[in-house]
Amino acid sequence: MIALTVCYKGFDNLGGFQRLWHIKSPNLLMMVFVFGLIHGFGLSTRLQQLPMGEGSVVMKILAFNVGVEVGQIAALAVMLLAIAALRKSTAFEPVSRIVNSALVALGALLLIYQLHGYQHTVYSEDFPISRDDHSHAHEEQAKQSLQHYQRRLTLPPEPEPEPEHQEYAPEPDYQPKPEQGGHRHDDGS
Repeated sequence: MIALTVCYKGFDNLGGFQRLWHIKSPNLLMMVFVFGLIHGFGLSTRLQQLPMGEGSVVMKILAFNVGVEVGQIAALAVMLLAIAALRKSTAFEPVSRIVNSALVALGALLLIYQLHGYQHTVYSEDFPISRDDHSHAHEEQAKQSLQHYQRRLTLPPEPEPEPEHQEYAPEPDYQPKPEQGGHRHDDGS
């Protein structure tokens, strides 16, 4: 959804509503509110991926949100200064068209990227190759890409992973020594 809001704003800045549909742009305050909700939900999914650890969850969420807002204000302040300086030049119109067209294009690419990633995670078994085959395909590609390499690399074989849990087993020829001053067995040992 965030990608669509990026496309929308670039389209609006280019005057797309007036040129294509001969209507006024939607109310700016309403759109800021709607976009704020969409972006807030998008950022909340990122917050869910972060480890919360111990302590007050409310304070951590508040700190996250304040950090996001401070970052946005800082970025907007820099953009505002750049745009104010650019408005005074004759290059403003062409640069504005280029930047807003790039916003629409990059927003569309971001949407495709996000939808592709979503489909891979939610519908992973519906793709032509399974997750296991996918990794094997990458291994084969890596081998094939090095076949035509002039200078051969000889890498040592990867060590076998050690088992996670090893039971204690005494060495086969190990004989415990009798304790000094301890008890003795009937055979004298």
